Amino acid sequence: MKLSCVSGRALNYRTVLWIGDREANEVRGAYETAELCSSQLAYRPSLASAIDRPASDVDLMIVAASDRTPLSDASLTELNRRHPSAMRLLLQSPLCTGVHIAGDEFFGAQRHNWIEGTDVLRRMLSREDSPIQNSNCVAVIASNFSAAETLLQVAEDSGCSAFWCRSEGTLAIRGVDTVWWDDSYAVPTDTVGWTKRIEAMNACATSGTASQKIAHTWITNRVHWLQVHQAREAGVGLVLTKPFPLELLSDSLGSGQVSGRFGTTQHPALDRPQNLRDAA
Repeated sequence: MKLSCVSGRALNYRTVLWIGDREANEVRGAYETAELCSSQLAYRPSLASAIDRPASDVDLMIVAASDRTPLSDASLTELNRRHPSAMRLLLQSPLCTGVHIAGDEFFGAQRHNWIEGTDVLRRMLSREDSPIQNSNCVAVIASNFSAAETLLQVAEDSGCSAFWCRSEGTLAIRGVDTVWWDDSYAVPTDTVGWTKRIEAMNACATSGTASQKIAHTWITNRVHWLQVHQAREAGVGLVLTKPFPLELLSDSLGSGQVSGRFGTTQHPALDRPQNLRDAA
């Protein structure tokens, strides 16, 4: 199955090796995405079983960690020996928050929480026939300018024009094709609440082209998987939990203006937690 990553480089994922939990609600969407976007998916419930029953031609290894138990260095070393060129991704459950369960040598910066897993994999394994639309104008919805400032800078660094508004529907705007909802304003709500937000924003925003839809991203602190599901059902295409790798946000614009490997480049402003935390 021919795939392409967000930068347009062609990829051919023969086998994705999934190790760990695949049943929890928070991680099920990521597993289904991996299953859909690979030629074949090899599932192993643990690192030990991945060693005992080796998979062949592995291009991507995903470890879904369900608790704080440190991952075996010996097992990771053996997996690295068997699949030296495979990409690696660590998905961590809420129980892993604040705990370093694996060394940087194996996963590097490719560490995300379970809720982010679906969006991370969608961008890593996106199909060539579903290209990411290029964005020209970003609206950042936040309760105050300090909460919006860093997001505005990221959009501008990606080659887009950007502006801040305190809520949806507060002014008539033209040419907006992307909306970033910060949780300083966009607190969790149900599908009906999100639908009202999105419809109000779409009503006052005219897309750059008639065929181009407005893309919505929710930038939030840790939330329950059901809240993420409800946002997506209403039309939110991407959900990012703070803090997050810069590429997940800049690549969603499709501009290709921000360089750096997926998940490793950090914007200087993102190192200041107050800019991407609740500012209310």
